[in-house]
Amino acid sequence: QSSYNTGIGYYALAFLNGGSNNTAVGVYSLSNNSSGISNTGIGTFSLFSNTTRIGNTSVGNNSLYNNTDGSSNTAIGVSSMESNTTGYSNTSLGCYSLAFNTLGYDNTGLGSRSLNSNSTGFTNTAIGVYSLGSNTTGNLNTGLGSYSLYRNVSGFRNTAVGYNSLYNSLGVSNTALGYLAG
Repeated sequence: QSSYNTGIGYYALAFLNGGSNNTAVGVYSLSNNSSGISNTGIGTFSLFSNTTRIGNTSVGNNSLYNNTDGSSNTAIGVSSMESNTTGYSNTSLGCYSLAFNTLGYDNTGLGSRSLNSNSTGFTNTAIGVYSLGSNTTGNLNTGLGSYSLYRNVSGFRNTAVGYNSLYNSLGVSNTALGYLAG
């Protein structure tokens, strides 16, 4: 039995059948949610594909659009985490942040297009516009500053602090501190 749900907008929570404590505001927001619990979708097509998962928060058009099996994700910004399917415990703030994440987990992207290309990488932290922007499968990286570790694709255990720090790095276990460092 469905209970304590709020749906505002065309097809918001349209297929609800057993879910509870969900809030959907916007056209097609949480539209396919059937038995998911404690999800919040605000914006057109936010959490559109979510069916049974719990604890997701999506604010912005198309944010968490493809989420089917991911739980405990927070996506704020247009198309943030749009491609996420099963990734969990991710946080994205900024348009297109973690936009192509599908299976990655425990990632944090703060800033427009931060961790934008990440697909399966896990436990990465990117703070700043385009920080770790090309990362797809790299793990355990930290980029603090716009364009930090920008070209890293699959490198791991790297730490870059400062604008453009380790911008061209493709390696493993590198550390750079300062403007254009590395």
